[in-house]
Amino acid sequence: MKLIHNGTVERKKAETGENLVAEFTYPATPEEIWELLTTKQGLERWFPKNAHVTPGKEGLIGISWTDEFAWIDRITDWVPNKHLTFKPAELPDSLNSLESLPVVKDDELLPYTIKITLDGKGESTTLRLVQSGFLSDEDWDNEIDSFRFGWMHQFTSLEHLLHLHRGDQRKFRRVQVISKLPAEECWNRVVGVEGMIRPESAGSLFPGDAFEIQAGSTVRESASLVQATELRQMNLNLNGLNNSFLGFGVWRKKEGNWLVMDGNYYGMDDGQVDDFAASLQEELEARVG
Repeated sequence: MKLIHNGTVERKKAETGENLVAEFTYPATPEEIWELLTTKQGLERWFPKNAHVTPGKEGLIGISWTDEFAWIDRITDWVPNKHLTFKPAELPDSLNSLESLPVVKDDELLPYTIKITLDGKGESTTLRLVQSGFLSDEDWDNEIDSFRFGWMHQFTSLEHLLHLHRGDQRKFRRVQVISKLPAEECWNRVVGVEGMIRPESAGSLFPGDAFEIQAGSTVRESASLVQATELRQMNLNLNGLNNSFLGFGVWRKKEGNWLVMDGNYYGMDDGQVDDFAASLQEELEARVG
């Protein structure tokens, strides 16, 4: 199986601080990518666990991976198959939920704006995202990297979907731990020859490299590396689990280092997915919790 990765997410200097610029080229038409970006059904195939879309300019896009919190943005530009711009929404106090998404009021909205542009040529489309509005202080340095690694994971998962699971439905599960250990130690306890994500060749992090995921005494799953960034974030194809997709990252937060494994599972029943995710959770807690 050929694993394809064709995208970048970079920090770039701007007048007021820094911007994030992501660019990925996908084997799909602009219409197909637009549907995956701007409908509840499309978003839930690759991005959040739950989504809401009120389409059109001044509409809303809401996404959530948990039952406690959601990102809800106001659409400021909507040109189907070409341009989409949104930023955090000011919501009425009377709104407690948005469809299946919880609404948590924030006294200070994040200042960012996200603009997505699609450029299609036949069955190929380049998606370009620019996220602007980051403040230039120490706290925001970690915030920028969190978004950078997050977009790399998400846009790579979209790439994986289009190459291997077009038309398939996914089951999403998140495994997470907050650790007081240093970020580098967290990574080394999870990824390495003695870790739970073990490379066939020590120190190798190249696309296509063979890995084995070990959790407890019974779980042994073969995997292939799709993409990795700076010993902070990686994406794996789960070869023996119907080419499912697993992302792992270490995010720096004020309360500690947040270790997250997000899985997009295909062709598996809920029991199989739950058992695998529970094994990952137990192993992760044992190593860094």
